[in-house]
Amino acid sequence: MASGKGPIPLNEVWQRNVQIYNLRGVGTRFPQVVTILNDGMVQYTQRYYATLASPLDFKNLPFDVQTLPISLVSFGFSPKEVELVFEMAGGAKKFSISDWHVEPIGPKVSESRANLFGGSSEDIVRPKLDYTFKASRFIHFYWWKVLAPLMVILSFPGLYSVSTLPRSGRR
Repeated sequence: MASGKGPIPLNEVWQRNVQIYNLRGVGTRFPQVVTILNDGMVQYTQRYYATLASPLDFKNLPFDVQTLPISLVSFGFSPKEVELVFEMAGGAKKFSISDWHVEPIGPKVSESRANLFGGSSEDIVRPKLDYTFKASRFIHFYWWKVLAPLMVILSFPGLYSVSTLPRSGRR
């Protein structure tokens, strides 16, 4: 990394207002500072821990495969003003969730379009970058943690049967 001027508080430099579109909660680990490199580029490094929303499809449960995006959008600037570019700068080579196999699909740069005032006005266009992961359920985990215990419980009829007792009272 080239030496430069810094650290400078993040709120003291111009920002491209990039936000995580499908964000529900976030925490950061590194200080909110930037470094200005010798070539004039501004470098901001951050580690985020986030809860994200994603549409899920459970039609093929337990054989389901989910697509999990991280969507970045620059609000307030057009694609002519801000270009979103993906650059790999480290990170985990392997991801793990206890009952899933997770692998990166990769980045895709596009545009987000919205028409806030109906068909009579122009679309608002913003630059967008999606980084997508594919998650496949480990069927063995599902078998041993859900299906096998359920089958054991259902194999004991005395646990869930309702006995019929004679009614008390006059006949």
